[in-house]
Amino acid sequence: MRTLRSKPSGMRSRAMIEESLKTYEPALQSDPGASLIAILRRRWVVILLCAIVFPAAAFLWSSQQEKVYSAQSSVLLNQASLANSLTDTPDPSLRVDRDRQAKTQIEIAKIPEIGERTLKKLNIADLTQEQLADATTITAETGSDVLIIEVQDGDPRRAIALAATYAHQYTGMRARIDTRALATTLAEVRERLDGKHLGSDLRDSLKSKEATLSTLQTLQTRNSQVIRPAVTATQIEPTPARDAGLALILGLIVGCALALAIDARDRRIRGASQLAAAWNLPLLGRVPPIRSGQAGAIAMIADPDGDEADAYRFVVSSIEAAASDRPRTLLVVSASDREGRSRTAANLAVAFARAGEHVLAIDLDFSGTGMSDFFAATGRPGASDFATDAVGWSDAAVQVAIAADPSMNGNSGIAAGLGIGTLTVLTSGTMPASPSDFVGSASVRGLIEGVSKTFDRVVIDAPGLLGASDAALISHSVDAVVVVADVKQLSEEAVFECDRILDRVPAPKVGLLSTEDATARKILKRPARSAGRAPGRDQPVHVGGTGY
Repeated sequence: MRTLRSKPSGMRSRAMIEESLKTYEPALQSDPGASLIAILRRRWVVILLCAIVFPAAAFLWSSQQEKVYSAQSSVLLNQASLANSLTDTPDPSLRVDRDRQAKTQIEIAKIPEIGERTLKKLNIADLTQEQLADATTITAETGSDVLIIEVQDGDPRRAIALAATYAHQYTGMRARIDTRALATTLAEVRERLDGKHLGSDLRDSLKSKEATLSTLQTLQTRNSQVIRPAVTATQIEPTPARDAGLALILGLIVGCALALAIDARDRRIRGASQLAAAWNLPLLGRVPPIRSGQAGAIAMIADPDGDEADAYRFVVSSIEAAASDRPRTLLVVSASDREGRSRTAANLAVAFARAGEHVLAIDLDFSGTGMSDFFAATGRPGASDFATDAVGWSDAAVQVAIAADPSMNGNSGIAAGLGIGTLTVLTSGTMPASPSDFVGSASVRGLIEGVSKTFDRVVIDAPGLLGASDAALISHSVDAVVVVADVKQLSEEAVFECDRILDRVPAPKVGLLSTEDATARKILKRPARSAGRAPGRDQPVHVGGTGY
């Protein structure tokens, strides 16, 4: 058995794996902002959906609301008393705080009697005094003696009338309050003047007081006056554009929060590097997503100059670099059957052959999803038939014509100058009664041992680790194991279980190959090379002769 630089023996606890998953990305650990941005970029669809739905819903809802109009009247408050100035008497109001006086006038303007008088003046019967009070806002302009009376209503003309009339009713109420004491005193003076037994001196004195009080009463009525009655009304509701803008902000906040919540509950692994750290395996390489129209093709044959083919060449070099001695028999495994394992096995076999090696590709996946489909070699005798001596080698094996790959010459551990390699495919063959018992039998062990002495490289495809025990049984007979994973397909539970199984696999693990990895296309991006190899699918032909 060859010696490989692989993960140490002994099972690691789940806590150790979780720690690897949490702490692998040092850049994100040192910069929480980068981690947050990465999550938001990963969940951009959720954020975009909220950013579209929230404003659209707010706009539609706002557009269907009843219109509301606002009209304003301005009233000037005379803080200084003209009466006190005329009579040269002290004005106590000058010693009162202006803000306090403004608040006092605001409370006076809210007296229910003013609203009742306003509605009666306009002859409005479908609006109560309480409703008018709710629709009326009274404020004082900062740093001035101006009172603002604002009334909101669904009818712009009625809003104007209400605001203007309310202001006039307030000034009338203010005049009655300010002249109430003078009116009482004046009434008393006039009552005494009506008396019959008044001396001439007293009557003259009362006449003088009557004139003075009458003048003071007239002056006091001018302590407030309407300086700008309502003449126009402005629509203040609904505001679809503003509501949509606010909803957009809310949608972005909710979208980000929802993205973080979803990401916290999402138990999938975030990247190949993180998965390699969790399994304590070196990352052999990344294979880019399959291009449209090439789902059933082998990249190393159909598009040898493409990104995917280059990725497999890099993996071949990585496999050789990971071993102190070149592994002759390689088992390709994955957690499930949907991660590109069979495609990887087929491409690695072709890559080794193009590098000048004599390669045997064995399909031991009896589920019907193995690499035989990629070589158009299904429905014929194969490994199960040959291992049980049901057919001879010439009937079981299929040979694929392989052209040399100058870019790999001497780079895969093969001495330069060996020329064109060969590729032989051994399909799974007839389904055994128990596939697990068959792959763990002495017949399969003998088959692998025998072909490893004849071929430079043997690449074996087996079912997923989580679906059957086949791969673990086959691993007893090989030199090394290559683990294939599609990060998008794996949950944390699958990672933990697969790590447990890999710890019990006796063969050394060479490393991890990430499939369907979008990062690979960026890594492998390079100028197009001149056509040196014509793309095309090689047709399988039977191997002549007997034995292997």
